[in-house]
Parts: sequence; C-alpha cells; structure tokens
Amino acid sequence: ESVSMAWICKTRTSLRLLLLLDDDDDDDEHDSSSHTFMGYVYPGADELKGKASRTELYKCHKCNSWTRFPRYNSAWHVMNHKRGRCGEYSLLLFRFLRALNHEARWVVDWADHVWAEVKTDSLSWVHLDPCEAAVNENLIYEGWGKKQVYILAFYAPSRFRKEGWLLQPSQPTTPIIEDVTTTYTSDSEFKIQQRRDEPRSTVVDAISDAIVELESTLTKL
Repeated sequence: ESVSMAWICKTRTSLRLLLLLDDDDDDDEHDSSSHTFMGYVYPGADELKGKASRTELYKCHKCNSWTRFPRYNSAWHVMNHKRGRCGEYSLLLFRFLRALNHEARWVVDWADHVWAEVKTDSLSWVHLDPCEAAVNENLIYEGWGKKQVYILAFYAPSRFRKEGWLLQPSQPTTPIIEDVTTTYTSDSEFKIQQRRDEPRSTVVDAISDAIVELESTLTKL
C-alpha cells in the first residue's frame, strides 16, 4: 500500500520518537573520551538470537571494564535493547512501515550510513532517515561533505511465487536491488562513475546477478 505526501509530512514526529530509544547513558557508554573501541567479536549465543551480525567491543578508560554492543538485526531485540545507531534505527523504521502494509525499501550507503524509503501514492520513493528525523531530504548527506559512490536500495516483496512477482497489472515491477546513487547527490552520473573503481557495466552485471540469486532464494521459501 502506498502512502500520500500528507501522511509523510506527519512522520517527522514519529521519527523523532525513535531517537528516544537511545538514552543518555548509552551515549556516555560509547563516548570516545571514556571508552575505546577495541574491535569486533563473534556474537554470543544470546546475541545470535537477535540475529546480531557482529558485536562491537569497548573498553572503559576509567575502570577497565568491557562493554559489548551487539548489532542486532531483529526489530524485537533492538526495541528491548534500547540501543542503536543508523543500522538499528533504519531497521525499525523499515519493519514498522512493512507492518503497516506500506511499500518500503532499505537503503544502504556503502560508505557508512543506512536509511529507509517509502512509496507514495504517486508511485515515487521518498527518503526517510530516522537518525536525522529527515523526510524527503535526499541531499542532506551532501551537507555532510559526502561524495556519494555507491547507494543501493533493497526491496523485500511481501508476496512472491515461482512464476514471479504477485502484482496488480497496473503496478510496475520494483527491483529487489536498485542503484539509487544519483537520487542522493546533485552530482552527475559521470562524476559518480569517476569515483568508482569498477566500470558501469560491471556494476550493472553484479546487481543483475544478485537479483537473480535472491529471486531464486525467494522461490524456495
């Protein structure tokens, strides 16, 4: 189900509420003035239950204690852990949108950031960044001084069958993976390509191969 722009304009408050999940104690806990990031370790058994991909390890300068920060991929565990950064916040927003039956995508800036998109009733995708409480501010990252290289949008179809997408005849197909880098920068496609190590054909082929592999996996679910 797509949403109207009026609905999107009301989401800033909701996005700000997500920021309340992270209390002041957590900010202090990973403050670089008191803690040092020591690296990543394999998630423990309890952390794996929350689908943690890895666990960050910090050491306190004052008491020499160690703190684990599992990077959960389970919305339920993120909500209960009440700790996160852009990965956790965007995961929650994406899952909330999906739970409300909205068309949503998870967007990954391969450099260091993630956010979400939601489809409007005009069939356009609108940028939603819960970390910044930003709505439809695609060029916000240029204000950070970023020179975008790779930004990919990942779409999870709500229904899939062996014959392909379950869509209404009037609906266009949304690719499972789409290169949306040009959407988040004012730079030309030529400038973006200059920053990339791979030729455009290699990028297109890699995305196409990944889509085929994911579609094959989905038909087996």
